[in-house]
Amino acid sequence: MLHEVLNHGLDGTYGLRLRNPSSDTSAAFFRYFQCDMAPATEIAPHKTKLAKQEDGEGLLANSGVNPPASTIYHWFSG
Repeated sequence: MLHEVLNHGLDGTYGLRLRNPSSDTSAAFFRYFQCDMAPATEIAPHKTKLAKQEDGEGLLANSGVNPPASTIYHWFSG
């Protein structure tokens, strides 16, 4: 039997990974693409920028501001 009740919170690392990228995050990557920057050249600097901020570890775990590489490549190819 499938239960539709979550047995864990979504505020932890797992929940942060499930967030959709914010419009600000996608806009930032589209600006990078307009400057002829490929995803591979922008992923690492983006992560470094996030890591240097307050709560950097939380930001790196948050897909809203740090989308998975597959999402970034999808945006680039679209």
